[in-house]
Amino acid sequence: MIEDIEKIEIHSWIFVYKEWNKLTRLPIPDRGFEESFREYLYKKVSFDTVSDIRDMGLGLSYSTFSGVSHELDVVCIKNYNIYVFELKHYNESDISKEIIFTFLGKVLDFYFKNIENLSDYKITMFLVTINRDIDDSIRNLCIAYGIKLIDPLFK
Repeated sequence: MIEDIEKIEIHSWIFVYKEWNKLTRLPIPDRGFEESFREYLYKKVSFDTVSDIRDMGLGLSYSTFSGVSHELDVVCIKNYNIYVFELKHYNESDISKEIIFTFLGKVLDFYFKNIENLSDYKITMFLVTINRDIDDSIRNLCIAYGIKLIDPLFK
């Protein structure tokens, strides 16, 4: 039987490798990437909770340690697992170390404020992108900080 984390990785990769190319682009900045990914993943994996679009509370109405509100693109919860997704629809522009550190910082900011509630959960972070030209230093940075990088090449 395939574990949830494996299903999530497989379906995330299928979305950026194949499904996104089939979809009609919307006239919004991300071309509909976030909404399409959220709907696709929700249909493929059974979650207890999926955050709303533009959710600013880690999908659980939480606040942050810094007091600064953060939007995390998609947050899915199943049992005692929280899956946090940063979605980047960039075709041409680089995925930079600033993107990695900002994503990590947002998740940690929620964690430190809500440690009593979140310490029982396993939090898995995903950076999902359609960019096919990810520098190896970015791949290594994701590995070092425990962020699963999902791109069309999925090295």
